[in-house]
Amino acid sequence: MSAQHTTITCPQCRQPFAATVYDVIDVGQNPALKEAFLEGQVNTVTCPHCGMQGMLAIPFAYHDPQKELLLIYLPAELNLPMPEEEKIIGDLTRKVMNSLPADQQKAYLLNPKRMMTIQSLIHAILEADGVDRKELERQTQLLQLLLEMIDKARAGDEEALHQLIDANKEKIDYTFMLMLSNMIQTTVEQEDHEEEMVQALHGLRETLIERLNLSPADVPKLGYEAMYDDVLAMLREADPGRLQALVAANRPILDYGFFLHLTEKIESATSEEERAELLTLRDALVKLTDEMDAEAKQAVERAARQLEEILQAEDIDKAVEERFQDLDEAFLVLLSANLQAAKEQKREDVAALMERIYQKVVSLAESRLPPEMQLINQLLRTPSAEERAALLRNAFQTYPPDHLINLLETLFHDAEQQGVTPRVLQQIETIIQEAKALAGEGA
Repeated sequence: MSAQHTTITCPQCRQPFAATVYDVIDVGQNPALKEAFLEGQVNTVTCPHCGMQGMLAIPFAYHDPQKELLLIYLPAELNLPMPEEEKIIGDLTRKVMNSLPADQQKAYLLNPKRMMTIQSLIHAILEADGVDRKELERQTQLLQLLLEMIDKARAGDEEALHQLIDANKEKIDYTFMLMLSNMIQTTVEQEDHEEEMVQALHGLRETLIERLNLSPADVPKLGYEAMYDDVLAMLREADPGRLQALVAANRPILDYGFFLHLTEKIESATSEEERAELLTLRDALVKLTDEMDAEAKQAVERAARQLEEILQAEDIDKAVEERFQDLDEAFLVLLSANLQAAKEQKREDVAALMERIYQKVVSLAESRLPPEMQLINQLLRTPSAEERAALLRNAFQTYPPDHLINLLETLFHDAEQQGVTPRVLQQIETIIQEAKALAGEGA
């Protein structure tokens, strides 16, 4: 797998935007990438300015070491001269070979197959999996039908969508619904997915179920329905006083799909009492999420104004200090997003400025923390175990080891409850173990 961050120009509105592209898709290194590619989720972009979607016409290599398959995609529309094609094939082949240990550099890599269309590439991949060519053609037709339905769903053209469904109802079987379910799953799992697309896919699924009167056996379950069930059970059992906190902690999960799932539970309720309970819960959740989303929007708008004021100030450090009490998490999130975007776009001057502001905010925040918390932040920023040990030994001269260890364990517990990333939790756990080991030695 070889992902690259680059800037491309939209062919429709001519505006530049950042995109992630793959010049090597190695499913031996990342098996999940195979399914994502077959579902049209790799090297596909959406312009943030005009909404144009499409697959990039760029060369790339597809490598499956288990099937001893190396395919080079050279889009026919590029119309490259033969010498340039040969150079691209050679460069991509070498890139694949150089990523492999010597004992895996086999003869098949020296004879890659050239593919001029995405369709021929997909056929070659599926044929290597043992899929019959007639079945391939059938799946291709199903995929084209699905994409056409998605276009109608996204456009909100219900009449055209219904006509399309009615005209093709004999083709809409379990395989078709599985294809749609997989596309929903893949889209939802993408960090930067479009909520509009998720809603369109879920809406299409519901329309197909209702219009064709499909039974549960005809419709594959979505992979995250178990997660929805777990969250729903927790919310149903929660004390009313804790509901707002639980909604805030689980807001990313309470998406369009969750509310569709909840609606299905309401419609399939076995008693009026259960149905009334779920309806009341749904009303409360809609109210809370709407309020939180409105607050989040206001926070982002406020953060954008604050950042603009700081950037326009003659003395940036002073501007940050003057506004520090009003800077919140939304400001740091916006600042981090701008910093990441500047790095991806190779705008080093902007990235340096954003980094300077970020470090100033962090420095001011730390200066207001108790000394023990300043120490813990310093430990978390220190990558070397030896340097952390030196910091801990020095700290044990000021604070009792048990006090620091208890503080670290409390921090770990709080972070775990707040859903902090596993990487940070692992960092804290490592420091706890190091502190215990040093305390056992008598520091």
